[in-house]
Amino acid sequence: MADRAAGQTAIITGARRGIGLARAAKAAARELRRRGRVDEVAMKYPLGRLGTPGDVFGSVVAFRLSADAAWMTGRTPVIDGGLASAGGA
Repeated sequence: MADRAAGQTAIITGARRGIGLARAAKAAARELRRRGRVDEVAMKYPLGRLGTPGDVFGSVVAFRLSADAAWMTGRTPVIDGGLASAGGA
């Protein structure tokens, strides 16, 4: 029980750090829109779109906090629209 609580605390802490990254991502997306480059950049992702904070916080964090993720340890999920799998950076 304590291990599970510690794991949830780590996930929540990571999610809080991710909120700052989400803010930075929003700022970057605004800049892409301002420059008219959203479609150009989005097409570099296998999913063909930019990610949203909901892509991370709406599903991944909820999954990691759920009982379904109880056996998942020592891994950080990569949420990048398939970019790493496609060899992008």
